[in-house]
Amino acid sequence: MTQLNQIAVPEEIRLLRNIFLSHGFDIRFVGGCVRDAYINTLVGYLHHPIADIDFATNAAPEQAIEIYKTYQYRYIETGLQHGTITVLIDEDGVASKFEITSLRVDAKTDGRHAEVAWTSDWTLDAARRDLRMNSMSLTFDGQLIDPFGGVEDLTNGNLEFVGDPSERIREDYLRILRWFRFFVRFAGEKYYYARTPADWAQYQPTLSAIRENAHGLQQISAERIWSEIKKMFISKKMSNSIATNLLKHLQELGVLSRITKVNFDLKDFSLVGNRTYHYDSVNGLLMFLTIVLDDKTKLEQLAREWRWSNSELKYVQFLIDHKETQKDALELVLIDNVPAEWIGELVRYRHQLAETNKPNTLRNYIRAVSNSNRVHHHKDLKCPVTGTDLKAIGWSDGPGLGAAIAQIKRKWVSLIQADLASSSWSAIDIDYKDQLLIYAQQLTID
Repeated sequence: MTQLNQIAVPEEIRLLRNIFLSHGFDIRFVGGCVRDAYINTLVGYLHHPIADIDFATNAAPEQAIEIYKTYQYRYIETGLQHGTITVLIDEDGVASKFEITSLRVDAKTDGRHAEVAWTSDWTLDAARRDLRMNSMSLTFDGQLIDPFGGVEDLTNGNLEFVGDPSERIREDYLRILRWFRFFVRFAGEKYYYARTPADWAQYQPTLSAIRENAHGLQQISAERIWSEIKKMFISKKMSNSIATNLLKHLQELGVLSRITKVNFDLKDFSLVGNRTYHYDSVNGLLMFLTIVLDDKTKLEQLAREWRWSNSELKYVQFLIDHKETQKDALELVLIDNVPAEWIGELVRYRHQLAETNKPNTLRNYIRAVSNSNRVHHHKDLKCPVTGTDLKAIGWSDGPGLGAAIAQIKRKWVSLIQADLASSSWSAIDIDYKDQLLIYAQQLTID
Protein backbone atom coordinates (compact mmCIF):
# COMPACT_ATOMS: atom_id res chain seq x y z
CA MET A 1 0.00 0.00 0.00
CA THR A 2 1.45 3.37 -1.04
CA GLN A 3 0.23 6.86 -0.24
CA LEU A 4 -0.52 7.58 -3.88
CA ASN A 5 -2.79 4.63 -4.64
CA GLN A 6 -5.08 5.53 -1.73
CA ILE A 7 -6.08 8.85 -3.27
CA ALA A 8 -8.64 8.48 -6.04
CA VAL A 9 -8.13 11.23 -8.62
CA PRO A 10 -9.80 11.45 -12.05
CA GLU A 11 -7.55 11.12 -15.06
CA GLU A 12 -8.56 14.65 -16.10
CA ILE A 13 -6.82 16.05 -13.02
CA ARG A 14 -3.68 14.13 -13.90
CA LEU A 15 -3.86 15.57 -17.42
CA LEU A 16 -4.29 19.05 -15.93
CA ARG A 17 -1.21 18.50 -13.81
CA ASN A 18 0.77 17.61 -16.95
CA ILE A 19 -0.43 20.85 -18.54
CA PHE A 20 0.83 22.78 -15.51
CA LEU A 21 4.19 20.98 -15.80
CA SER A 22 4.46 22.02 -19.44
CA HIS A 23 4.09 25.63 -18.30
CA GLY A 24 6.75 25.29 -15.60
CA PHE A 25 4.40 24.73 -12.66
CA ASP A 26 3.26 21.75 -10.61
CA ILE A 27 0.19 20.52 -8.73
CA ARG A 28 0.57 18.42 -5.57
CA PHE A 29 -1.59 16.83 -2.91
CA VAL A 30 -1.39 18.70 0.39
CA GLY A 31 -2.85 18.70 3.89
CA GLY A 32 -5.04 16.08 5.48
CA CYS A 33 -5.22 13.66 2.58
CA VAL A 34 -1.41 13.29 2.60
CA ARG A 35 -1.35 12.87 6.39
CA ASP A 36 -4.07 10.23 6.38
CA ALA A 37 -2.60 8.40 3.40
CA TYR A 38 0.70 8.11 5.25
CA ILE A 39 -1.02 6.82 8.40
CA ASN A 40 -2.84 4.18 6.36
CA THR A 41 0.45 3.13 4.80
CA LEU A 42 2.07 2.99 8.22
CA VAL A 43 -0.56 0.70 9.77
CA GLY A 44 -1.18 -1.28 6.59
CA TYR A 45 -4.93 -0.74 6.27
CA LEU A 46 -7.51 2.02 5.71
CA HIS A 47 -7.30 3.43 9.23
CA HIS A 48 -8.36 6.97 8.23
CA PRO A 49 -10.68 7.04 5.18
CA ILE A 50 -9.71 9.84 2.82
CA ALA A 51 -12.69 12.01 1.97
CA ASP A 52 -11.38 15.47 1.14
CA ILE A 53 -8.55 15.95 -1.33
CA ASP A 54 -6.72 19.27 -1.34
CA PHE A 55 -4.36 20.42 -4.07
CA ALA A 56 -1.76 23.18 -4.16
CA THR A 57 0.11 24.72 -7.08
CA ASN A 58 3.16 26.95 -7.35
CA ALA A 59 1.36 28.94 -10.02
CA ALA A 60 -0.04 32.25 -8.83
CA PRO A 61 -3.85 32.61 -9.17
CA GLU A 62 -3.66 34.71 -12.33
CA GLN A 63 -1.24 32.21 -13.89
CA ALA A 64 -3.53 29.28 -13.01
CA ILE A 65 -6.57 31.12 -14.41
CA GLU A 66 -4.74 31.75 -17.67
CA ILE A 67 -4.09 28.01 -18.01
CA TYR A 68 -7.74 27.16 -17.28
CA LYS A 69 -8.90 29.64 -19.90
CA THR A 70 -6.38 28.50 -22.51
CA TYR A 71 -7.32 24.83 -22.16
CA GLN A 72 -11.04 25.51 -21.64
CA TYR A 73 -11.37 24.20 -18.11
CA ARG A 74 -14.40 25.43 -16.25
CA TYR A 75 -13.54 27.07 -12.95
CA ILE A 76 -14.98 29.10 -10.08
CA GLU A 77 -13.06 31.78 -8.22
CA THR A 78 -14.07 30.25 -4.89
CA GLY A 79 -11.68 31.99 -2.52
CA LEU A 80 -9.50 34.08 -4.76
CA GLN A 81 -8.31 36.28 -1.87
CA HIS A 82 -6.65 33.14 -0.47
CA GLY A 83 -5.64 31.77 -3.84
CA THR A 84 -8.27 29.04 -4.06
CA ILE A 85 -9.87 28.26 -7.41
CA THR A 86 -12.35 25.43 -7.90
CA VAL A 87 -11.91 23.47 -11.12
CA LEU A 88 -14.91 21.57 -12.51
CA ILE A 89 -14.18 18.19 -14.06
CA ASP A 90 -16.89 16.26 -15.92
CA GLU A 91 -17.14 12.61 -14.89
CA ASP A 92 -19.86 10.59 -16.63
CA GLY A 93 -21.96 13.70 -17.14
CA VAL A 94 -21.53 14.89 -13.54
CA ALA A 95 -19.33 17.87 -12.71
CA SER A 96 -16.95 17.17 -9.82
CA LYS A 97 -15.28 20.07 -8.03
CA PHE A 98 -11.61 20.19 -7.09
CA GLU A 99 -10.05 23.06 -5.16
CA ILE A 100 -6.54 24.04 -6.23
CA THR A 101 -4.84 26.69 -4.07
CA SER A 102 -1.80 28.75 -4.95
CA LEU A 103 1.19 28.58 -2.60
CA ARG A 104 1.18 31.49 -0.19
CA VAL A 105 2.71 33.06 2.88
CA ASP A 106 0.88 34.99 5.58
CA ALA A 107 1.94 38.60 5.12
CA LYS A 108 -0.23 39.85 8.00
CA THR A 109 -2.48 38.09 10.53
CA ASP A 110 -4.91 39.27 13.21
CA GLY A 111 -5.25 36.03 15.14
CA ARG A 112 -7.93 34.60 12.90
CA HIS A 113 -7.63 35.96 9.35
CA ALA A 114 -4.59 36.52 7.21
CA GLU A 115 -3.55 38.76 4.36
CA VAL A 116 -1.54 36.55 2.03
CA ALA A 117 1.15 36.92 -0.58
CA TRP A 118 1.85 34.40 -3.31
CA THR A 119 5.03 32.35 -3.40
CA SER A 120 6.46 29.65 -5.63
CA ASP A 121 8.38 28.09 -2.75
CA TRP A 122 6.75 24.88 -1.49
CA THR A 123 8.70 24.99 1.79
CA LEU A 124 7.55 28.53 2.60
CA ASP A 125 3.94 27.46 2.06
CA ALA A 126 4.46 24.43 4.30
CA ALA A 127 6.01 26.63 7.00
CA ARG A 128 2.81 28.63 7.49
CA ARG A 129 0.73 25.52 8.26
CA ASP A 130 -0.23 24.64 11.81
CA LEU A 131 1.12 21.16 12.54
CA ARG A 132 4.13 19.32 11.20
CA MET A 133 1.96 16.36 10.19
CA ASN A 134 -0.21 18.73 8.15
CA SER A 135 2.73 20.36 6.37
CA MET A 136 3.59 17.45 4.06
CA SER A 137 2.86 17.29 0.35
CA LEU A 138 2.77 14.45 -2.14
CA THR A 139 3.60 14.59 -5.85
CA PHE A 140 1.57 12.82 -8.50
CA ASP A 141 4.63 10.59 -8.93
CA GLY A 142 4.38 9.36 -5.34
CA GLN A 143 7.20 11.41 -3.78
CA LEU A 144 6.45 12.47 -0.19
CA ILE A 145 7.79 15.93 0.64
CA ASP A 146 8.26 16.39 4.41
CA PRO A 147 10.30 19.52 5.27
CA PHE A 148 9.36 19.74 8.98
CA GLY A 149 9.19 16.20 10.37
CA GLY A 150 5.56 15.21 9.85
CA VAL A 151 6.53 11.57 9.25
CA GLU A 152 8.41 11.49 12.55
CA ASP A 153 5.36 12.80 14.41
CA LEU A 154 2.98 10.36 12.77
CA THR A 155 5.33 7.43 13.36
CA ASN A 156 5.83 8.25 17.06
CA GLY A 157 2.31 9.46 17.84
CA ASN A 158 3.48 13.00 18.60
CA LEU A 159 1.85 16.31 17.82
CA GLU A 160 4.03 19.37 17.26
CA PHE A 161 3.46 22.76 15.69
CA VAL A 162 5.57 23.86 12.76
CA GLY A 163 8.27 26.03 14.33
CA ASP A 164 7.47 28.13 17.38
CA PRO A 165 4.08 27.13 18.88
CA SER A 166 3.30 30.64 20.19
CA GLU A 167 3.92 32.14 16.77
CA ARG A 168 1.69 29.58 15.07
CA ILE A 169 -1.08 30.13 17.63
CA ARG A 170 -0.97 33.92 17.40
CA GLU A 171 -1.47 33.63 13.64
CA ASP A 172 -4.79 31.87 14.27
CA TYR A 173 -6.04 31.28 17.81
CA LEU A 174 -8.38 28.55 16.59
CA ARG A 175 -5.25 26.41 16.31
CA ILE A 176 -5.44 25.88 20.08
CA LEU A 177 -8.62 23.84 19.68
CA ARG A 178 -7.29 22.20 16.52
CA TRP A 179 -4.21 21.05 18.44
CA PHE A 180 -6.39 19.29 21.01
CA ARG A 181 -8.58 17.81 18.28
CA PHE A 182 -5.59 16.30 16.47
CA PHE A 183 -3.98 15.30 19.76
CA VAL A 184 -6.99 13.15 20.60
CA ARG A 185 -6.93 11.59 17.16
CA PHE A 186 -3.22 10.85 16.81
CA ALA A 187 -1.60 10.96 20.24
CA GLY A 188 -4.27 11.23 22.92
CA GLU A 189 -4.92 7.54 23.42
CA LYS A 190 -1.29 6.92 24.29
CA TYR A 191 -0.96 9.84 26.68
CA TYR A 192 -4.40 10.03 28.24
CA TYR A 193 -4.44 6.37 29.19
CA ALA A 194 -0.99 6.60 30.79
CA ARG A 195 -1.79 9.88 32.56
CA THR A 196 1.57 10.48 34.22
CA PRO A 197 3.37 13.84 34.41
CA ALA A 198 6.29 12.46 32.42
CA ASP A 199 4.02 11.75 29.46
CA TRP A 200 3.32 15.48 29.11
CA ALA A 201 6.90 16.66 29.62
CA GLN A 202 7.69 16.86 25.90
CA TYR A 203 4.64 19.07 25.35
CA GLN A 204 5.47 21.72 27.95
CA PRO A 205 6.51 24.35 25.35
CA THR A 206 3.25 23.77 23.47
CA LEU A 207 1.10 23.70 26.62
CA SER A 208 2.75 26.88 27.87
CA ALA A 209 2.04 28.54 24.53
CA ILE A 210 -1.59 27.45 24.75
CA ARG A 211 -1.94 28.81 28.30
CA GLU A 212 -0.32 32.14 27.38
CA ASN A 213 -2.46 32.62 24.28
CA ALA A 214 -5.81 31.15 25.38
CA HIS A 215 -7.22 34.68 25.67
CA GLY A 216 -7.17 34.90 21.88
CA LEU A 217 -9.98 32.35 21.66
CA GLN A 218 -12.38 35.11 22.70
CA GLN A 219 -12.22 36.51 19.18
CA ILE A 220 -13.26 33.21 17.58
CA SER A 221 -16.92 32.94 16.58
CA ALA A 222 -19.23 30.78 18.68
CA GLU A 223 -20.11 28.67 15.65
CA ARG A 224 -16.45 27.79 15.05
CA ILE A 225 -15.91 27.04 18.75
CA TRP A 226 -18.81 24.55 18.80
CA SER A 227 -17.73 23.05 15.50
CA GLU A 228 -14.22 22.37 16.86
CA ILE A 229 -15.56 21.00 20.15
CA LYS A 230 -17.70 18.52 18.23
CA LYS A 231 -14.77 17.48 16.05
CA MET A 232 -12.66 17.13 19.19
CA PHE A 233 -15.03 14.88 21.14
CA ILE A 234 -16.97 12.97 18.47
CA SER A 235 -14.71 10.08 17.63
CA LYS A 236 -14.90 6.32 17.79
CA LYS A 237 -11.50 6.48 19.49
CA MET A 238 -12.92 8.61 22.30
CA SER A 239 -13.29 6.94 25.67
CA ASN A 240 -14.32 7.91 29.17
CA SER A 241 -10.72 8.41 30.23
CA ILE A 242 -9.79 10.49 27.19
CA ALA A 243 -12.93 12.64 27.33
CA THR A 244 -12.66 13.46 31.02
CA ASN A 245 -8.92 14.15 30.87
CA LEU A 246 -9.38 16.25 27.75
CA LEU A 247 -11.91 18.45 29.51
CA LYS A 248 -9.65 18.69 32.54
CA HIS A 249 -6.75 19.90 30.43
CA LEU A 250 -8.95 22.42 28.64
CA GLN A 251 -9.89 23.78 32.06
CA GLU A 252 -6.40 23.68 33.61
CA LEU A 253 -4.86 25.52 30.65
CA GLY A 254 -7.46 28.28 30.82
CA VAL A 255 -9.10 27.31 27.54
CA LEU A 256 -12.59 26.55 28.89
CA SER A 257 -12.88 29.89 30.69
CA ARG A 258 -12.09 31.67 27.40
CA ILE A 259 -14.74 29.91 25.33
CA THR A 260 -17.60 29.82 27.86
CA LYS A 261 -18.72 31.58 31.03
CA VAL A 262 -20.27 28.35 32.29
CA ASN A 263 -18.45 26.98 35.31
CA PHE A 264 -17.43 23.33 34.91
CA ASP A 265 -17.10 21.74 38.35
CA LEU A 266 -14.82 18.78 37.71
CA LYS A 267 -14.46 17.48 41.28
CA ASP A 268 -16.59 14.43 40.49
CA PHE A 269 -14.83 13.58 37.25
CA SER A 270 -13.48 10.33 38.65
CA LEU A 271 -17.12 9.23 38.94
CA VAL A 272 -18.02 10.48 35.47
CA GLY A 273 -14.94 8.81 34.04
CA ASN A 274 -16.20 5.39 35.05
CA ARG A 275 -19.33 5.66 32.93
CA THR A 276 -19.84 4.32 29.41
CA TYR A 277 -20.53 6.90 26.71
CA HIS A 278 -21.17 6.76 22.98
CA TYR A 279 -19.00 9.35 21.28
CA ASP A 280 -19.73 8.60 17.63
CA SER A 281 -22.57 11.16 17.42
CA VAL A 282 -23.43 14.67 18.54
CA ASN A 283 -25.94 13.19 20.98
CA GLY A 284 -23.13 11.26 22.64
CA LEU A 285 -21.25 14.49 23.28
CA LEU A 286 -24.41 16.25 24.45
CA MET A 287 -25.12 13.41 26.87
CA PHE A 288 -21.58 13.69 28.21
CA LEU A 289 -21.95 17.45 28.77
CA THR A 290 -25.32 16.86 30.43
CA ILE A 291 -23.78 14.35 32.84
CA VAL A 292 -20.87 16.65 33.62
CA LEU A 293 -22.91 19.80 34.23
CA ASP A 294 -26.16 18.20 35.46
CA ASP A 295 -27.78 21.63 35.53
CA LYS A 296 -30.44 22.81 33.09
CA THR A 297 -29.60 26.49 33.53
CA LYS A 298 -25.93 25.90 32.80
CA LEU A 299 -26.69 23.74 29.78
CA GLU A 300 -29.07 26.31 28.32
CA GLN A 301 -26.44 29.00 28.83
CA LEU A 302 -23.85 26.82 27.08
CA ALA A 303 -26.32 26.31 24.24
CA ARG A 304 -26.67 30.08 23.82
CA GLU A 305 -22.94 30.73 24.00
CA TRP A 306 -22.00 28.03 21.49
CA ARG A 307 -25.05 28.55 19.26
CA TRP A 308 -26.41 25.02 19.47
CA SER A 309 -29.11 24.08 17.02
CA ASN A 310 -32.70 23.83 18.28
CA SER A 311 -32.58 20.04 18.06
CA GLU A 312 -29.35 19.89 20.10
CA LEU A 313 -30.85 22.07 22.83
CA LYS A 314 -34.13 20.12 22.86
CA TYR A 315 -32.22 16.85 23.25
CA VAL A 316 -30.36 18.10 26.33
CA GLN A 317 -33.55 19.56 27.81
CA PHE A 318 -35.25 16.20 27.23
CA LEU A 319 -32.52 14.33 29.14
CA ILE A 320 -32.63 16.72 32.08
CA ASP A 321 -36.43 16.97 32.23
CA HIS A 322 -36.99 13.21 32.06
CA LYS A 323 -34.19 11.82 34.20
CA GLU A 324 -36.74 10.93 36.90
CA THR A 325 -39.95 10.76 34.88
CA GLN A 326 -42.30 7.83 35.35
CA LYS A 327 -43.86 8.22 31.91
CA ASP A 328 -43.85 5.13 29.78
CA ALA A 329 -41.59 5.15 26.74
CA LEU A 330 -44.48 4.66 24.31
CA GLU A 331 -46.34 7.53 25.90
CA LEU A 332 -43.33 9.75 25.28
CA VAL A 333 -43.13 8.64 21.65
CA LEU A 334 -46.81 8.57 20.72
CA ILE A 335 -48.22 11.38 22.86
CA ASP A 336 -45.29 13.72 23.56
CA ASN A 337 -43.78 13.19 20.07
CA VAL A 338 -40.32 12.38 21.42
CA PRO A 339 -38.07 10.78 18.75
CA ALA A 340 -38.05 7.06 19.45
CA GLU A 341 -34.24 6.85 19.26
CA TRP A 342 -34.03 9.25 22.21
CA ILE A 343 -35.74 6.72 24.46
CA GLY A 344 -32.88 4.24 24.36
CA GLU A 345 -30.45 7.10 24.94
CA LEU A 346 -32.50 8.23 27.93
CA VAL A 347 -32.19 4.74 29.36
CA ARG A 348 -28.39 4.94 29.03
CA TYR A 349 -28.39 8.41 30.56
CA ARG A 350 -30.46 7.27 33.53
CA HIS A 351 -28.24 4.23 33.99
CA GLN A 352 -25.27 6.56 34.17
CA LEU A 353 -27.06 8.45 36.95
CA ALA A 354 -27.95 5.23 38.75
CA GLU A 355 -25.98 6.14 41.86
CA THR A 356 -28.21 9.16 42.45
CA ASN A 357 -31.42 7.70 40.96
CA LYS A 358 -32.97 4.42 42.02
CA PRO A 359 -32.27 1.79 39.36
CA ASN A 360 -35.75 0.27 39.84
CA THR A 361 -37.32 3.33 38.22
CA LEU A 362 -35.70 2.26 34.95
CA ARG A 363 -37.41 -1.10 34.60
CA ASN A 364 -40.39 0.12 32.61
CA TYR A 365 -38.07 2.03 30.30
CA ILE A 366 -35.87 -0.97 29.63
CA ARG A 367 -38.88 -3.13 28.79
CA ALA A 368 -40.49 -0.42 26.68
CA VAL A 369 -37.52 0.52 24.50
CA SER A 370 -38.01 -2.40 22.12
CA ASN A 371 -41.69 -1.52 21.82
CA SER A 372 -40.95 2.14 21.05
CA ASN A 373 -38.51 0.99 18.38
CA ARG A 374 -41.23 -1.18 16.81
CA VAL A 375 -43.35 1.90 16.17
CA HIS A 376 -40.39 4.14 15.33
CA HIS A 377 -40.70 3.73 11.58
CA HIS A 378 -44.41 4.58 11.62
CA LYS A 379 -44.09 8.31 12.15
CA ASP A 380 -47.67 8.93 11.00
CA LEU A 381 -49.13 6.75 13.76
CA LYS A 382 -51.58 9.04 15.54
CA CYS A 383 -54.44 8.58 17.96
CA PRO A 384 -57.51 7.72 15.79
CA VAL A 385 -59.95 9.68 17.99
CA THR A 386 -59.95 13.47 17.70
CA GLY A 387 -61.92 16.31 19.22
CA THR A 388 -64.23 16.24 16.18
CA ASP A 389 -65.07 12.60 16.90
CA LEU A 390 -65.92 13.41 20.52
CA LYS A 391 -68.14 16.32 19.58
CA ALA A 392 -69.98 14.00 17.18
CA ILE A 393 -71.01 11.84 20.16
CA GLY A 394 -72.08 14.75 22.33
CA TRP A 395 -69.01 16.37 23.81
CA SER A 396 -68.80 20.18 23.85
CA ASP A 397 -65.87 22.53 23.43
CA GLY A 398 -64.06 23.46 26.63
CA PRO A 399 -61.48 22.23 29.13
CA GLY A 400 -63.32 18.95 29.55
CA LEU A 401 -62.80 18.10 25.88
CA GLY A 402 -59.05 18.57 26.15
CA ALA A 403 -58.90 16.48 29.30
CA ALA A 404 -60.88 13.72 27.62
CA ILE A 405 -58.55 13.68 24.61
CA ALA A 406 -55.54 13.37 26.94
CA GLN A 407 -57.15 10.45 28.78
CA ILE A 408 -58.14 8.76 25.52
CA LYS A 409 -54.56 9.02 24.24
CA ARG A 410 -53.29 7.30 27.37
CA LYS A 411 -55.88 4.56 26.83
CA TRP A 412 -54.73 4.29 23.20
CA VAL A 413 -51.13 3.78 24.33
CA SER A 414 -52.22 1.10 26.81
CA LEU A 415 -54.04 -0.77 24.02
CA ILE A 416 -50.93 -0.68 21.84
CA GLN A 417 -48.80 -1.90 24.75
CA ALA A 418 -51.11 -4.83 25.34
CA ASP A 419 -51.01 -5.83 21.69
CA LEU A 420 -47.26 -5.41 21.42
CA ALA A 421 -46.91 -7.77 24.37
CA SER A 422 -48.46 -10.50 22.23
CA SER A 423 -46.36 -11.85 19.36
CA SER A 424 -49.55 -12.52 17.38
CA TRP A 425 -50.52 -8.85 17.13
CA SER A 426 -49.05 -5.87 15.37
CA ALA A 427 -50.21 -2.53 16.71
CA ILE A 428 -49.97 -0.70 13.40
CA ASP A 429 -52.48 -3.10 11.80
CA ILE A 430 -55.19 -2.51 14.38
CA ASP A 431 -57.83 0.22 14.25
CA TYR A 432 -58.56 1.18 17.85
CA LYS A 433 -61.14 3.83 17.02
CA ASP A 434 -64.24 1.82 17.95
CA GLN A 435 -62.70 0.72 21.25
CA LEU A 436 -61.66 4.26 22.08
CA LEU A 437 -65.08 5.73 21.27
CA ILE A 438 -66.71 3.19 23.61
CA TYR A 439 -64.18 4.20 26.23
CA ALA A 440 -64.95 7.88 25.59
CA GLN A 441 -68.69 7.33 26.25
CA GLN A 442 -67.78 5.96 29.68
CA LEU A 443 -65.74 9.02 30.64
CA THR A 444 -67.05 11.65 33.03
CA ILE A 445 -64.71 14.61 33.30
CA ASP A 446 -65.61 17.70 35.32
